Amino acid sequence: MEYTVSAYLYKTNDYCFPKEKGMRVCKSVSIIKEIENGKNDYMDCLTGILFPDEQNQYMEKESGCGLSCSRATCNYKGRAQMGYRNAFRAGESKAERFYVYSALEDFMDEKPMIPFKMKLSSGKKIPAIFIDYYIPKRDWNFITEEQRKFVQMVYDFKDGRVSCSRLFKEALAKLELPDHLTVVFMPCSNQSKYLTRFSRLNNALSYEEKLNPMLYSLTYLEARESKHNIKDRDKVNADSNVIISADIVGKKVVIIDDVITTGSSIKEHAEELGKYGVEVIGIACLAKTVKYPEKAEIWLESRFHFK
Repeated sequence: MEYTVSAYLYKTNDYCFPKEKGMRVCKSVSIIKEIENGKNDYMDCLTGILFPDEQNQYMEKESGCGLSCSRATCNYKGRAQMGYRNAFRAGESKAERFYVYSALEDFMDEKPMIPFKMKLSSGKKIPAIFIDYYIPKRDWNFITEEQRKFVQMVYDFKDGRVSCSRLFKEALAKLELPDHLTVVFMPCSNQSKYLTRFSRLNNALSYEEKLNPMLYSLTYLEARESKHNIKDRDKVNADSNVIISADIVGKKVVIIDDVITTGSSIKEHAEELGKYGVEVIGIACLAKTVKYPEKAEIWLESRFHFK
């Protein structure tokens, strides 16, 4: 039997949220009517209840609350997320990381394959996109096989074993940038890593009529320490060991990178390119590193799911 999840948020004693979409289900038609009339102030009565599809439709019809606009089919992922959330709400601390990683998009500001803006120090905002989340290996026991496969693909891309060209082309298309894009790649700690990481992708994109990848837009002077090996990574300038090629001076470009964490490195590179008259009009990354939420945020999200 198919199950659905209805969405409803309302005023509580401690917090006030607008009525909008969220993973919430009402216990009964009477409670829905009480909420609508402002007589029920307890959020707990709403959470963690699944109804068969037929009953959910009956509730929407009888209550007249317009819940149909926020219904969503609850697949395996949704059921797992609800199960972990309910276990965490019941005091099972071991369920916390399972819950967070099953509901990452509820905790992260930026979502996979949805463009967002990266703001430079100059105030300029550049459209950016990433394909999915990068989850550190230390947390692999808490994630799904699908999530592990994606992170392994990130490692394979870094080592030059896969190009991920199809994924990058889909991401670039979502940015809705002008045709005939010049594509440049994010500097690495040394030329060997740079060529290993991006050569395969550069070759794959070179067959696209509307893309002009320029792997050799950078000249490496010397190796620098990898930012991944440094505790205070933001103190290392990503452009400290490269010179910008004259071939891209005055052009509009899109930067491709493997993983974005804080975004400081790619912003620095965009600003460095700007000094040479190169205008960065887009950024596409394979993955964005997950920033694990604070305890308070997890607690609030597990009870109110207001994002």
